[in-house]
This record gives sequence, C-alpha cells and structure tokens, in this order.
Amino acid sequence: MRSVALLVRTHPAFTAFSAAYALGLTAFGFGRFPVRALTYLAIVLVDFIVVAALNRRARLPGWLLWGLSMWGLMHMVGGLVFWESSQNGIVYGIWLVPRTVRYDQLTHMIGFAMATAACWFALDLRTVPGAPAGGRALMAGLMGMGLGALNEVVEFGSIYAVPEQQVGGLENMGWDLIFNLMGCILMGLWLRLVPQRSAAKSSVAEPVQPERRKSSSSAW
Repeated sequence: MRSVALLVRTHPAFTAFSAAYALGLTAFGFGRFPVRALTYLAIVLVDFIVVAALNRRARLPGWLLWGLSMWGLMHMVGGLVFWESSQNGIVYGIWLVPRTVRYDQLTHMIGFAMATAACWFALDLRTVPGAPAGGRALMAGLMGMGLGALNEVVEFGSIYAVPEQQVGGLENMGWDLIFNLMGCILMGLWLRLVPQRSAAKSSVAEPVQPERRKSSSSAW
C-alpha cells in the first residue's frame, strides 16, 4: 500500500476531500439505499487504489486528481441522494436541460473525459519520447471508450445482482455510451492541442540502494 501512502502524503487535501464525501454520502444514503451505498463506497475505494497505483508511476497533475475526485462525488450524489421529482427518484434522473441532457449523462461525459486523461498519462510511461501526441491522444480516447463500455457491462450485470440499482434500460445505455464518446473526444482533443508535461520525466522514482563495492580480496 505504499502507493496509497504516497498519494495521501503528497495530496492531503485531495485525499481528505475524497474520504469525506465518500464516507459522508455512504452514511447519508444508507438508510434509503443500503446495498447501493455500500456498493458505491466499494467502487470509490477500488478507484482510489487504482489512481494511487498510477500516481506512483506517473505523478498525476493536480487537475486530473481533482477531476477524478469530482467524478466520484457526482457519481455518489447521483445514485444516493433522493430526488422525488426526477425521472427515477434520484439525482441521476434530473433533467439539466429539459428532454436533452440529464445529470446522469453529464456525469458520464465528465467522468470518462477524466478516464481518458488518466489513460494518456499511463500511455506516456510506455511510449517512446517524442512520439506523436495525436496518436497517443487517439489511443487514450479509445481506452477511455473501452472503460466506458466495461462500465456499462458492469451496470447490466448489476440489474440482476441488485435490482434496486435503477441503472435504466437499453435507451439509457445508448445515451451513456454517446456521452462517454463525447467526453473522450473532447479530452482527446484537449490533450492533443494543449501541451502536457511528460509523465515519465516526473514519475515517482523508487529509492535506489547504493551498490556495495566488492572488497579487493573477493575479486580474487
């Protein structure tokens, strides 16, 4: 868990904010949605560990860490806060633009834009220095879309495991994928056009133990 300890030490405000809303919203939503609240808490915890592991290899910029944290906050608010007048009784069902954009769709667009950015920095560790930024942005966007598709598979499975999840039907899944694509494209374009620092140059290096010099007697 050294990666988690490193993230906590180097980004205390981010860690405190993420922990506060995760625990607070779990407690808030547990009375009405007990299974969902624990499921969401587990998802956020796993995501935090994954982000910590990536941050240990490629020190992620602050804007990305906070963007990922805000995605988690939007996700937990969307599924755990009751909203009587919404389409499905929770914040996820609120129409932000009547009959056009729901809170759920905005969360998908922002969330998988952040996932695409995380993939960009992960790829930066594996690509040759000076590799075309356009190609890396395209690959990051495709990886973000893949993560979005995986999310829809998990949501589909959750319908049978936890019927109260209320993840919507086929039309909802289609719109989720469309807004995932929009987020991935917008972030890919931004990463291509706005210079980003190299993850490889700012990665958190492991301490190197000094090499012990062999004595003259052992050389013989």
